[in-house]
Amino acid sequence: MPWKETCRMDQRTQFIARVLAGEDEMTGLCREYGISRKTGYKWLGRYLSEGAAGLRERSHAPLRHGQAHNVGVVQAVLELRALAALGSEEAAGEAEGAPSGYGSSGGEHDRRLAAA
Repeated sequence: MPWKETCRMDQRTQFIARVLAGEDEMTGLCREYGISRKTGYKWLGRYLSEGAAGLRERSHAPLRHGQAHNVGVVQAVLELRALAALGSEEAAGEAEGAPSGYGSSGGEHDRRLAAA
């Protein structure tokens, strides 16, 4: 005798039909189908709220990636990295209101250059 082959969707549909028909208690049906009562109630709730579409497999992928960043933040970081790649004097010269000690603010570095 060949094996009886069924897909998950068919099994879930049969399970829900038997639950709604009141054939057996939820505990007995869950045991027969090899699922936990929590899963049985989850499928029943999805069926009641979404219909047969609620019994389909759902993606387990996260809705939002944990390492994703806002596009504006990424652009700002890339601009800062580009400024840093120019070197400290060029970057400080381009930055508005650069703190003292950077660029041509008359620091010790500029005095050494002038003496040479």
